[in-house]
Amino acid sequence: MGKINHTTRRLLEETRQKAEEMKTQEEELRQNMGELAATQEQMERLRADEGKMQQEIEDRQKMMIDILNKIPEKVFVKDKDGKLILLNQAVADVYGKTIEELLGTTDFDFFSHEEAQEFREAELKVIEKGEIYYNPKEKFKDKEGNIRILQSKKMPFHISYMNQTGLLGVQLDVTEVQQMEDELKKKKKRLNEIEKKLQEEMGRASEK
Repeated sequence: MGKINHTTRRLLEETRQKAEEMKTQEEELRQNMGELAATQEQMERLRADEGKMQQEIEDRQKMMIDILNKIPEKVFVKDKDGKLILLNQAVADVYGKTIEELLGTTDFDFFSHEEAQEFREAELKVIEKGEIYYNPKEKFKDKEGNIRILQSKKMPFHISYMNQTGLLGVQLDVTEVQQMEDELKKKKKRLNEIEKKLQEEMGRASEK
């Protein structure tokens, strides 16, 4: 009987210890589950914040593109090899093509070799020497073959995602303004000639 009681007590003690171990493990599991739930909740918040930030970035990029496409100036970026990697609608309109069609093209795709080489050498000078190029009356042939007059400014531009220095160009078409100035000069010259002729005739009349 004493032996049975001893065995029973030992079994009860082992059962109690296992119960305590299970209780401890259950408590640890509950704590781990709580931490996991908190971590998941935090990750969900981070994902939501990340998604919101990404949407804001995309919205800002779209706004910048919309602004570029609405301004009259022709804006473009070329890489170190002279390939167009960014341009606005004003540039595309001059070539009579879409923005997508012009990406990756160079001046050699649209101009004679001599003209394209001249443009290329001038742009390389800007990139290599870090100089700003400005030409108030740069001539350009549009898609109809008409000569346009551009106020052209080109400068070095660091392209971070390509880790290289390219070229940023901003051009304003002043053809109509130049034509008006030329017409005013012609009219002024004509008026001066008429005034001079009148003075000569008045001088001759006073001598009589």
